[in-house]
Amino acid sequence: MFYPVINYEKYKVFGNDITADIRRYIDIMATESGQPATKDAALHIGYQQLAGRVLAQESFITQYPHSNRTQAVKSLHDLYFFYTFYGTNNTPLFDDDTNKIRPNAKKGYQLVVQRNRDSKSPYIQKLKAFMTLLDQNEDKRTTQVSAWLKKNVPAN
Repeated sequence: MFYPVINYEKYKVFGNDITADIRRYIDIMATESGQPATKDAALHIGYQQLAGRVLAQESFITQYPHSNRTQAVKSLHDLYFFYTFYGTNNTPLFDDDTNKIRPNAKKGYQLVVQRNRDSKSPYIQKLKAFMTLLDQNEDKRTTQVSAWLKKNVPAN
């Protein structure tokens, strides 16, 4: 499968000649084109990076709700938000055999929550609640965890 990838890094030279929202959009997209989050339905960035991208996208959506780029960033945000709590097809968040969260995901998300403990970000608040619930369920995807996911991060 082939598809074009825009090299947004090249657009950064116009930084002084464009509006702040377009400048931020180019920054977000340059990160995406420089290091795609997924490849062949597998996660290719760390969980802390994933969370960082969601936070940058969330910030853009909050700061520029009327930008003509907001919908594009929101689509990316929704996808990465989903990846946070479920993983990807070839890198699911929970191990198929043990039903436990991947250890590197748990460690990464714990660090993100710790670094942002005072944040009012809806994403951080949800991630914090999710991590607390996992702690109460021995890091396993139990029926309680599945019910929480269904309610708070619906799959469709």
